[in-house]
Amino acid sequence: MTKKGKGYPHRDKMLPAIFANDTIRQLEKDEVIDLLGPPDRIDSLYLFYLVAQKRAGFLPIQTKTLVIKISDDEKPNKIMIHE
Repeated sequence: MTKKGKGYPHRDKMLPAIFANDTIRQLEKDEVIDLLGPPDRIDSLYLFYLVAQKRAGFLPIQTKTLVIKISDDEKPNKIMIHE
């Protein structure tokens, strides 16, 4: 949840723990949000968390995003990285 400027300095370091541990898949959507903080974007059944972003001035040139797909039973059923 720690944000410095426009970035989140700890998110990239926590990714291995998220993928290695099945605990997050047992949580409800609201519990995931309580654990990780509010997502940067919500789109239908997807939660998007900005992990890292390289910029050229004000334009983003490379973005790394944690994407969590929430199933109909309100639990994460897919966790992926989008670059």
